[in-house]
Amino acid sequence: MVATVQSVSPEQILDVKKVFRLEAEWQEILRKAASGHPDSLLMAVIDSENLLDEILPRTYHMKDSTFFECISSLHVWCKFENFSELESAHLDVRNAIAHRRGSLPSQPSILNALRAFGAFLCKMRLIPDGSVEEPSTVAMISRVQYSRMSARAIWEEIIKKVASGHPDSLKLAVLDAESLVDNALFAKGMSGVDFCERMEDACGKSLLSGKGRLKKAHKLRNQFAHNRSSMPEQKAIEQALNAFEKALRELKVLQ
Repeated sequence: MVATVQSVSPEQILDVKKVFRLEAEWQEILRKAASGHPDSLLMAVIDSENLLDEILPRTYHMKDSTFFECISSLHVWCKFENFSELESAHLDVRNAIAHRRGSLPSQPSILNALRAFGAFLCKMRLIPDGSVEEPSTVAMISRVQYSRMSARAIWEEIIKKVASGHPDSLKLAVLDAESLVDNALFAKGMSGVDFCERMEDACGKSLLSGKGRLKKAHKLRNQFAHNRSSMPEQKAIEQALNAFEKALRELKVLQ
């Protein structure tokens, strides 16, 4: 589906930049990527797409369109030459970080994703040319091979993230925990197109209990995945991880 793009005046662009503090927000994302903390680099990619997803539909009047529909339509409209890099940034990098099936993207892929998101913001005149700087001191990403790790080993990695207390690590711990449960549901043949539907199927078959707690944990996961300003609270994170851990034990993934 290709959404209809409405032209935007320079004055409207200026208003959007002021309201959303775009240049400052982009610089904050770059600072996060260059902080030297591996989880911050991963969250910088998620934050970059969330920034675009928040701004583009409102600016170009495509509020009912998905993120991919927005960038596909704007690519055609503004003749963005590097659309394949932007598409890869969304499908291969951002989604891999958020949903964790298989290994994490490589460090070059992550940096390319940040450049693609920044270049698109420049093309849409939302940040000035020259704002797409590559982080100067980026930590090497530990490419955790999730597909080759035991559930126990993955869970231990999640607990380490929580123990670190780093805000980005706390967010990724919740994302990773739900992905671990979702992978288990998928492996056990639960029907549905997403986590919620597969979880509902498992609850209906009495494989899982505590549906309300899992829904609450999923809501927190979505806040971290889609809301850049959402800050982790220890109690909410503990409740979410307890719900996911209980689900993993009921599914016999953790003993």
